[in-house]
Amino acid sequence: MPSVGKILREEISLRSATPEDVPKLTEWLEARKTRNQFDPAILKYPSLEVVACHTNGTTHAFVPTQTVTMLESVGTNPESSSQQVAHSLVLAVKAIEFMAHRSGQRELYFLASDTNTAKGAEHLGFEELDMKVFRKRLGGGTNGESHDAQ
Repeated sequence: MPSVGKILREEISLRSATPEDVPKLTEWLEARKTRNQFDPAILKYPSLEVVACHTNGTTHAFVPTQTVTMLESVGTNPESSSQQVAHSLVLAVKAIEFMAHRSGQRELYFLASDTNTAKGAEHLGFEELDMKVFRKRLGGGTNGESHDAQ
């Protein structure tokens, strides 16, 4: 068995997965389903891309990705009635669903930090996920600073 240092220095190459990889990709993702919440439906998503990590023809990992729309936040007019706000949000989500679907996306995400917002999201068809959500900020923010090293 090679040392950890040798393994870490080993050159790992990246490529896009091919149709020939699908059986192994599916098998490996299913095997880790309890840890990664693999949803087989993503394999048919138009925006799916899969990175394959390999060395000398041996694949070590597959990482499927999909493009999603994240509903960032909601700003509402304090003078609008709750019915006007609710109706507006229903229409906005329908429009966002249309735009996302048109661009090949099959999932929308919305983060709720309070009970009322969570209930509203559920009424709009969102489901609560039983997992942690992580974010990695990339460079190119509005002030030009990078968030990578923070």
